[in-house]
Amino acid sequence: MKNGWAALCSPPGKQLLRRLLFVYALMLVCPIRFWPVDGTIDNTWVFALNYAAAHGLVQGRDVIGTTGPLGYLVFPQRMGHNLEQALIFQLIAWVAMAAILWDLFFRRGVPLRNLGFWTAFLGLSAPLFWFNYTGLENILLVGLLVLLGIARQRASQAHFVAGLALAGVMPLIKLTAGMLAAGAIGGYLLDLAMRRKAAAWKSFAWAAILPAAVFGLGCMSTLPSWEAFHQYCQGSLEVAAGYSSALSLTGDPFHFGAVIEILVWLGVLLFYVARADRQTGVFLIAFLAVPLFASFKHGFVRQDYHVLNFICFSAVAIGTTLLFAPLTGRLKGLAILSLIGFGVIWLEYVGTQADVETAFAEASGIRPLKFLWSLREVQSAAASTLDPSIRLIVQDSPVAFLSVSYSTAVDDRMNLKIPPLPQMCGAYTPYLDNRNASWIESQGPRFLIDDGSAIDGRHPWAQSPATWLEIYRWYDTRLLAGPRSLLLERRAKARFGRLVAMRSFELPIRDTLYLDATQAFWTYRCPPSAEGRLRKLFFRVPEVSMTVEHVGLRSGVSRVVMEVLTAPVPGSHLPDSLEELAALLDPRGRVQPVEGEGLTKVRLGGEGLASYAPACHVEVFDQVP
Repeated sequence: MKNGWAALCSPPGKQLLRRLLFVYALMLVCPIRFWPVDGTIDNTWVFALNYAAAHGLVQGRDVIGTTGPLGYLVFPQRMGHNLEQALIFQLIAWVAMAAILWDLFFRRGVPLRNLGFWTAFLGLSAPLFWFNYTGLENILLVGLLVLLGIARQRASQAHFVAGLALAGVMPLIKLTAGMLAAGAIGGYLLDLAMRRKAAAWKSFAWAAILPAAVFGLGCMSTLPSWEAFHQYCQGSLEVAAGYSSALSLTGDPFHFGAVIEILVWLGVLLFYVARADRQTGVFLIAFLAVPLFASFKHGFVRQDYHVLNFICFSAVAIGTTLLFAPLTGRLKGLAILSLIGFGVIWLEYVGTQADVETAFAEASGIRPLKFLWSLREVQSAAASTLDPSIRLIVQDSPVAFLSVSYSTAVDDRMNLKIPPLPQMCGAYTPYLDNRNASWIESQGPRFLIDDGSAIDGRHPWAQSPATWLEIYRWYDTRLLAGPRSLLLERRAKARFGRLVAMRSFELPIRDTLYLDATQAFWTYRCPPSAEGRLRKLFFRVPEVSMTVEHVGLRSGVSRVVMEVLTAPVPGSHLPDSLEELAALLDPRGRVQPVEGEGLTKVRLGGEGLASYAPACHVEVFDQVP
């Protein structure tokens, strides 16, 4: 045993261990991946963005998602040349990361002790590199942190410039990833300004110009016009801005225990780093603050498996701290304790929020090997699950899906059309909802297919009312094939010309809106309160519910996104099922109110009401030819 330990501690042994750590880290950051088509909700937007790329649709102008113009290269499917292009892009990214790691492990003289801790925490962060079909942007973020850390430690302009170039690529994959990169760069520059004062101006100039130039060149090569670029930026910002209220989800309060534990560990480490080297401690705090906050918000706005974003990025943050900290004396023992403590948290939370086998495959570096091995077995889409009676009617006519999940319903012979927001649940701001509404009005295909689905208990119509208003104007029921398949066909002429306001008044947000059978549509305009603005900026806006009661018949409760209720929602004839929707769009005549006593009550509720002004501006409309 002693001889083995001595051999391991000898220069050749340390060199071998360094090489083994390098290979392990290289496998952890391997971005090679591809995805089959399946029937899940998330796979549907992956499918839609791949389909859009394969059919020449432009990001921003034709389709809006959470990713950028190069996003489909991160989660490719076998459509057109997507897979081949993606594998080339992913290989280039892997080579770039290999160069960064080689420089870190073999050229910078970083102590083996620091590399060991950093690599261990890199393994614990690995689920972040696979999160929800994406992850390559997070791999590049790790590369950026390494480059900027070396640039600061070694006063290396080359590493600084390389990091800025990498930062320019990240928003081409995901605009919010570019924001994380900007936060890290901002922290780097803040530290530089404190240390070098006026002499830092050249670095500020590089930081202002180079990432923007790389991003601009990437957009010029992927987006056909300035208008498309503007639409891409606006669409991505709308998706990010609406996330805190539209997709908020309350989870187990126990999750916040992990946040406290992790922040305590990180805080203690940074405190002792600052005691050993004050400038390094200040740098790491400035460097990691914004990305750490962003990962917390991303993880806890929608508090389900998204909490992995914070837990796994925390591993990156702690690993980065230990990579550049002087691990001597008490810091050495704290590094060991932090690894043990964080490992326990990781097992407890990652093991419960993700598939345990998959999480360990990612943390061990095995999962990338499986993808590399199975490249030769990539398959095309499976057989369509669309109802045969609907498929017989549609044939090769243009068709779009309104369902939350539809990727497995599409076959190679379908003339599929993708709306700007490929899933109705994603049109959760007025801008996004109106983009889909305009598409329905001007480019709506002959057929639409819906299964009546929605997420988070939302009402299908109220989650994107501007879009559904245009569907109501322009489409009739063609076939109701069972309880989960409705085929709509475009009308030759709109069902009505426009809506006219019948009443307009202020209504306390917690009061009930009364509608009789003649009052067809209503809107709520509820500006955010001061609390709501703060919640939206720093955390999440709680859920708002809507109760619709048809007196003498039934009532229903659903979640609503307050921001989109500025578009008209049906009053006494709001459909609560696919059968009611089919009846509403029956081509035989104008919609009839729900049977009952002719009175409908609409009432808002839920914890989220405190995030909006105490009174709303309500308008009631009727339709005219």
